[in-house]
Amino acid sequence: MNQSVEPRKYFDLHLRGLGYLSRVRDVTSRGNGRSKAKPFLACSISAFHGDPNVDNGIVYLPLDLIVSGEKAKEAVRSVMDDANDRDVKVLVAFRSGDHYIRTFERTGNRAGETGSVLKGRLLKLFWIKVDGQEVWRDEGDDADAGVDTSREVVDAHEPSPEHRDGHDTPAAGEPVDGGNSGEVSNDASAPGRASPRTNRHPPLRRQGGGNVRQPAAGDR
Repeated sequence: MNQSVEPRKYFDLHLRGLGYLSRVRDVTSRGNGRSKAKPFLACSISAFHGDPNVDNGIVYLPLDLIVSGEKAKEAVRSVMDDANDRDVKVLVAFRSGDHYIRTFERTGNRAGETGSVLKGRLLKLFWIKVDGQEVWRDEGDDADAGVDTSREVVDAHEPSPEHRDGHDTPAAGEPVDGGNSGEVSNDASAPGRASPRTNRHPPLRRQGGGNVRQPAAGDR
């Protein structure tokens, strides 16, 4: 006798918005035997919300995320060097999920204090702007096109990027995936480490339509 199989139910909770991308790094976790985790790509996003026309009206939310999906990984890697450069602003429209709060002990000038960060997974990037210039866009999902309506508002009132470097995120040794094992990170933005700038973002790429805009002669 055949029994019907009920579809698996899962409740999603997604966060969608704008923020400054930083601390892009490849992470490997130490472990033994079956507990050893696979390497993964991680990043920090300092998301913001609020009224830019009011004093102190912008609130920043630090996110520490594992990048999920090949398209998202490709997009993040394409601006990895710029995101890890404190003098470059990398603004992204994104969607993340699987969030949970992690507390950690701060180091440096605020050593001993307890901080918190919202961890999760970076599921999708809608577009990327480097120093105000759009360099990557995904137009393959029309259902998410509504996120782009906030771009004009940000262009007119872009908040200060002073919080974009993940000042309220754990140090490089803090586990990103919530495990008990420490991480070994190739974090180009870690203090005291210099990494050659080898991968630059490509020309504006419009995913979904297959069209690639070539840069002007003066931009090459």
